[in-house]
Amino acid sequence: MERNRIGHQQSLGGRRALFAAYAICAAAVAGALIWGASLERDATDGAALRQAVHSAEAGLRGDSEAMASSAEAFLDDLDAALERDAKADEAVVTWRSEGDVMEAGARVLGNYVEGGVGASLVTSGYLDMSGNVWGAVVWDGEHWADVVLVTQTPGEREVAVRVARMMAPDGSGR
Repeated sequence: MERNRIGHQQSLGGRRALFAAYAICAAAVAGALIWGASLERDATDGAALRQAVHSAEAGLRGDSEAMASSAEAFLDDLDAALERDAKADEAVVTWRSEGDVMEAGARVLGNYVEGGVGASLVTSGYLDMSGNVWGAVVWDGEHWADVVLVTQTPGEREVAVRVARMMAPDGSGR
């Protein structure tokens, strides 16, 4: 039995080891080439996906249905918009301000604390790799959730802030 165990633990020697190493390298290179080709094909075939992404971005940035507001008044403006339209299940406010993405995001979150709305931060963070888009989700625990989006075009000193409040499906809290 000892002899069989030792026999199975022998290392590859000479040409067999070199051949195995070349075969593994060739398989890795072939896999990388196939994967790269599939990414390139997806990039050229993804016109519909790119269009959908651009459409979603335009919807997030579009101000047609949004009410102009400010960092100081947005909580009151959201409440007022929902009170005006009893059937509405969401309200959106936007504004522009000086500073960078994190400063604006901190001001928005600070207003939730100072406003005493009893909400909690569910999540927050950068939404892109370059730090030009920041988002947060704030929830009151029962009636509504706010989605905060702060964007900055590279090279600009202003940020665009958009807060969308979504009401619970049963309309509670009004």
